[in-house]
Amino acid sequence: MRRKKLAQTGTGSDSTRGSSAWKVTPFDYQQQAKPQYRNGFSLKSVYVTVRDGTRLAVDFYLPIDLPSETRLPSIVLFTPYYRRCKLKQGSEIDPNPLYGYAPDFFVPYGYAVVIVDVRGTGASFGARRGFRSPLERMDFYDIADWITKQTWSDGKIGSTGLSYVGAAADFLATTGHPAVKAIIPTYAVWDTYTDMFYPGGLMCRTVPQGYTHLAEALDSDDRATVASYPYYSDPAFEGPAPVGADLDNTLLRAAIAEHSANFDMVEFVNQRPCRDSGSIGDLSMTCEAISPSSYVTEQRHQVATYAISGWRDGYGYSDAAIRRFLSLKNTKNRLLLGPWDHGANINASPASCGSVPQFEKHMEYLRFFDANLKGKAGGYDEEDAIHYFTMIAEKWQSSKSWPVPGTSSSELFFGSKGALSGVPTAAGGSRYYKVDFGCETGTDTRYERIGSQAVDEYYVSWNGRDDRMLVYTSSPAVADVEITGHPEAVVWLSTTASDGAIFVYLEDVEPSGKRHYITEGVLRFLHRKVSESPDHDRTIGPYRTYRHQDITPVVPNSEMELRVGLLPTSWLLKAGHRIRLAIAGADSRHFSRVPVGETPILTVHSYVDKPSRIILPLVNPPAKVFD
Repeated sequence: MRRKKLAQTGTGSDSTRGSSAWKVTPFDYQQQAKPQYRNGFSLKSVYVTVRDGTRLAVDFYLPIDLPSETRLPSIVLFTPYYRRCKLKQGSEIDPNPLYGYAPDFFVPYGYAVVIVDVRGTGASFGARRGFRSPLERMDFYDIADWITKQTWSDGKIGSTGLSYVGAAADFLATTGHPAVKAIIPTYAVWDTYTDMFYPGGLMCRTVPQGYTHLAEALDSDDRATVASYPYYSDPAFEGPAPVGADLDNTLLRAAIAEHSANFDMVEFVNQRPCRDSGSIGDLSMTCEAISPSSYVTEQRHQVATYAISGWRDGYGYSDAAIRRFLSLKNTKNRLLLGPWDHGANINASPASCGSVPQFEKHMEYLRFFDANLKGKAGGYDEEDAIHYFTMIAEKWQSSKSWPVPGTSSSELFFGSKGALSGVPTAAGGSRYYKVDFGCETGTDTRYERIGSQAVDEYYVSWNGRDDRMLVYTSSPAVADVEITGHPEAVVWLSTTASDGAIFVYLEDVEPSGKRHYITEGVLRFLHRKVSESPDHDRTIGPYRTYRHQDITPVVPNSEMELRVGLLPTSWLLKAGHRIRLAIAGADSRHFSRVPVGETPILTVHSYVDKPSRIILPLVNPPAKVFD
């Protein structure tokens, strides 16, 4: 599908131009901020040796016209996706398809930019023991130490990045290096297990299947395979750029040879059915060991953090941003939730038809770094800490806290004939659903981008997918009402099998009958035990440890209560529209099948003493919401 084309500034639906949600909008800040250096930048590349002797490839960018006595704050990015590409001789394209924005944008405003190939990738030596590792985390400390010793450094460091690179910024902040003052982790996990590998305790196949081929190709310099991915498709790219002094690529070839010892992503994920599962060869390499949330200390709280995500960002990334914000105690912290997919490639609100985002993101990054690395006010002290975009209403809003003030929980109870109503029916009843393992959600979902697959418009194929699911539908809304926060489904259910999974989808049904996807939740039955969330991972809704000790066996044909937390959203339900809850036992395109070897029958129960229901977070709702 073709994208809707928008002007580059000011007119997109997610632009902040004219928004009252900010004291100083990013749009306004770009009118105020003035570049200090206008003559371009110099690039130098070196090897930096970290504590175990491994050499990491580092590029650093400085203003060409930087006076010798001037010191700058630094913004550092750590990447497994090439800090820079080598170009065919004579090519004049940008050698950095992923991170070229950083020096282009930040250097003129008076920042040094440092980009690092993490160990086992690009031109760096060493090997990767896993999808991040404690050893890699300490590399970041050593790089920060190196930065502060450079003649151009003023001793203050910020970090940012998208996805893996965003989580790397988080890991840098956990090292306790005193120079690290501010980070902006964007579209990044907080807990690797539930945000990425095993949402609800069920393996998401999109990540290992999509990531493995790209990672292996990048690490081994398999250019033909790398070129099949959009960011690297230009024929001028010739693998990772060597470090400057490596004129004959001898060091580059030696580094790439060491990458052959890198981990295998498919095996790595398959070995972790629980959060505390370790690798076969290293039991300490659990998902906890590779999650930023596991390293929250008093020092971590001192680093100002701007958590950014979108409502269609992978599985748990938007929830990760919220939990990061709730778990870290610093008055300088900020939270931004937009109508975006993973990486904000697309405005995923159905009202925007897959348009290119117009949010002035780099200016917002600059405003945050200016405030925390240079001491510029930028309006931060006079505005709310949270900004979020409400889809369908198509507007930015702000809040001092999450859940947002004015939120109340509205319960809609399951009826025996498929209705959702405001009170449980006295008679109650049960409905039966034979699990359809052919049920799936399409190729235009929140999952494709985290598997390195492009999507131009989200959930346009959704209408009719619930025909293969068990559905419950409300009466029409009598007035517009805002749903903002974490919906939760409480389902009393029995199954003929000894395990299984439930997928719950929240829909907006137009008067015409057309259905729109709002959000979803998933839960494997064995992981249904609910616990209190720890301080380092403050959670809205049901929290689960996903540890071996908390696995709860399923007794076939016995009723069990399933509390399914749905991913957060902000959505305006229009008057005359209905809420629908659709229940399935599989998403065959994106998740592993549970159980195998049989097709279970699920029975959904709803009685006065065991009321199945959906709990909606409504903001300042009218006295009566539904007929």
